[in-house]
Amino acid sequence: MRDLPKVTSVLVWLAVLGQLLYTGSQWHAYVVLKDDPQRFDPVAINVIDGIYGVVGLAAAVTFIVWLRRVRAAAERFTKAPHRRSRGWVIGGWLVPIVSLWFPKQIVDDIIAASDPRTSPQAETLPPLRSSVVQVWWATWIAGTLVEFADPGFFADQQGARDLLTAALATTASAVLMVVCAVYAVRVIQLITNLQASRPHTAWWETDTSPASAS
Repeated sequence: MRDLPKVTSVLVWLAVLGQLLYTGSQWHAYVVLKDDPQRFDPVAINVIDGIYGVVGLAAAVTFIVWLRRVRAAAERFTKAPHRRSRGWVIGGWLVPIVSLWFPKQIVDDIIAASDPRTSPQAETLPPLRSSVVQVWWATWIAGTLVEFADPGFFADQQGARDLLTAALATTASAVLMVVCAVYAVRVIQLITNLQASRPHTAWWETDTSPASAS
């Protein structure tokens, strides 16, 4: 699917939009509950939360599908091994603890393998580091940790104080995720452009022997 990078980018932005709407609903609910508890309707928050969850899940699944495709392409560009097996492209996001750094390592290696400066016959991937990836990953980790730090994340918020805490945490997370989305889209563009700039010849089909050069 040639449009997969564009679809992935659009879904990333829709997920951020959903989070911003959810953040707005949290603040609205707090104001209503504080000023007029009789008008407070938790159903509205749950509905928006559900929409945000569905769009976020769609963005996550599409991003991983795209990541698997570019990882497979990167493996064809050079014989240098990646630090993580292809199974970690999915598992790296799901397994606790290692999810803090495995996905970034996978993206770093995809970029290194896709870079035209990396030889098809390279034995190891060069230690390339992209500031775009660094910012994307730092804001993703920070935003996720802030969201999970909300004491009401795993419970129904009933009091005004609980809603205020949730709104503050969600706002901080939303700000971080907006920055994360900007750089996630840039990561997608970076890898797409790098892979488009390389000949789509598998490394095992290249011949670098002296005879072929003469």
